[in-house]
Amino acid sequence: MKKYEMIKISKTSIHLTFFFNFFLFFTIIIANNKSEANELIRNKQHSIYDIVFCKSKKLTSICINFDKQYDVDLKLLNEPYRIVLNFDKIIKISKYSINEMNVKTDLIKQIRFGYPTRSLSRLVIELDQPAIISEFFYKKDINNKIINLQMGITSASEASFSIAKHVLSQNNGNILNLNENDNKKKLLDYENKINLYENKINT
Repeated sequence: MKKYEMIKISKTSIHLTFFFNFFLFFTIIIANNKSEANELIRNKQHSIYDIVFCKSKKLTSICINFDKQYDVDLKLLNEPYRIVLNFDKIIKISKYSINEMNVKTDLIKQIRFGYPTRSLSRLVIELDQPAIISEFFYKKDINNKIINLQMGITSASEASFSIAKHVLSQNNGNILNLNENDNKKKLLDYENKINLYENKINT
């Protein structure tokens, strides 16, 4: 018969094993808590905003309930006609509010939102016909606190669309700068050209 030797395990080995398991468990708990904390911080840094149709009798108006001002460049593109807004920060817009907006209107065909890069957020408003941004501003309350970004969209001729596209391109997409005095004259000159062009067509 074979003889089996008994393996003696010292108390020191038991203590070391227990200590190692406890340390491993404690490390996992800390890592999970840290991950959850980082997720909470990220959520606080990136508030989730809603996009809605604003109340306006004269034009199609869109509002995003921002609580601070973001730098944004705006482009007009065709084939298909669309308005593209690029935000220089990662922002979050509620998927539910986007789905609610995707109800066909006279001007807007579809609204999309995504992240083309890790540091850029993009909102695309696909149009059924040529249209231009006639209003674009950050609305504030009586305490001068930003409550939303508001933009008005109006239908336009192909000529008006092309000229507005050129104006934005010349200004590097910075539509907010067009509200400044130095650029108002430039914008007015282009608007006069649009009117002259359309008057020639209609006569």
